[in-house]
Amino acid sequence: VAPALALCQTLTQASVDPYAGALLDAALAENAHFEGDFLAAEAAFERAERTLLESCPSATRELATVRDIAVFIQYAQKGDFSTQFGRTQRWLAQAEASRDVFHASMLRVAHAIVWIAHDQPQRARAELHRAQADWTGAAGVLEVAAALYHDIIDRYEEKDVTPGQADPMRSSLLRSPAAQTPFLSGYLGLQSAWGALRAISDGRAGQEQAAAVRKIVAELRDLGLAIWLAVADALEANLDYLGGERERALRGLDQAEQKFRRLHMLCLAACARKRRGQFMVGELGTRLEDEADTELRALGVVSPERWTRAYWSMFDTAKAQLRTEEGGAG
Repeated sequence: VAPALALCQTLTQASVDPYAGALLDAALAENAHFEGDFLAAEAAFERAERTLLESCPSATRELATVRDIAVFIQYAQKGDFSTQFGRTQRWLAQAEASRDVFHASMLRVAHAIVWIAHDQPQRARAELHRAQADWTGAAGVLEVAAALYHDIIDRYEEKDVTPGQADPMRSSLLRSPAAQTPFLSGYLGLQSAWGALRAISDGRAGQEQAAAVRKIVAELRDLGLAIWLAVADALEANLDYLGGERERALRGLDQAEQKFRRLHMLCLAACARKRRGQFMVGELGTRLEDEADTELRALGVVSPERWTRAYWSMFDTAKAQLRTEEGGAG
């Protein structure tokens, strides 16, 4: 992609056409997005949006595309479900009023994670179903995002879904080329590891599943994106804890939090901080949990305890501790 973007920049510098500049900024933003540089992506999308609004009023499709992806960055990556909520809801109302079905459906999917954070998983599920009914496709960006958000709802509700129970939409997604991209395959790895760790924690799985989680963690690291390095640290920390390696688990969560903060993914950073507190004993652990809860509520998360279980706190530490005393997870 880099050579193509460099050529676009060279051509655009020789042009006074604001439309060309807006398209370049949108392309730079999307590239930064998939590289995990979310602040750079957000800034470039804002530049594109401003140009389109001020100089290209007829480019409604381009404006919709810019806003669609900007909303996903705000909610799915940065995890701020509060400060921009009124604005992005207005975008959804405008899309519905103009009968732009795809734009409205994309925004509806993007807002689903907000409803989960607001402790309304049933509303989130209903919004996803509505978006999928309004706009049908086969493993396009809308369908991919909807499938991933259904996964988050399952985790939020602590549902254990095995591969054989996956719905047709998710099965189709897993067979699509999109599942092989570094950005998406990381999300799929997170979901698989989450289920495996829960199974290990309550005694439904043992050494074989532990080895499978180690393999997923290694694959996440091999993807080469900073976001998946942080996720790998957080997932591996849970496996270490189940294996009786508490100090190693604490170090892993500390590393995960720092990496998420450098990526400006404050919500997942707070989740890692809360999990680190849960792995501790005494006053310090309580303080870390309280700090994380305060940060999550400021970001718009209504139930920090329930929310963090959808990510790094997938099992109860007290119950898991009883099992680790009987034998580690490996």
